[in-house]
Amino acid sequence: MGVCESSAMSLEMSYYKIIGKDGKSSQTKGNAKIGYSTEHWTEAPEWLSNKGYYPTIFSNLENAQDFQAGYAYQADQIWEVEAEMVMTSLPPICSLESLKEGNLIQQKYWTWPKGTLMAKKVRLVRIIENNEKPKCLF
Repeated sequence: MGVCESSAMSLEMSYYKIIGKDGKSSQTKGNAKIGYSTEHWTEAPEWLSNKGYYPTIFSNLENAQDFQAGYAYQADQIWEVEAEMVMTSLPPICSLESLKEGNLIQQKYWTWPKGTLMAKKVRLVRIIENNEKPKCLF
């Protein structure tokens, strides 16, 4: 478990998203790559949502930071996000190469990163500074 900054109870649920500095999803390719904004809600392209795939988010900052440290590009940024219609039951993970071609080829031996969720709508709230510590919810 990560280091906690505050013992105050929070009633709001925070989620986290890793995006590229261009404001687009960092772990997708081709026509699955979508842009995010603080101004409007982002939804999955119709071809993905029709198959049960939506924008991915992390359940907490620690999981997002762990993923960024191990798998994401150094230029990627972690954002705190608002999310609507959050889903904990996820479809199988798919190959990034298949997404680039507009297909969904499921990967038998891969699993979603720890703490991954999906949400039908996502909006950026604020960028997380590199040294920011996870907050605890008690």
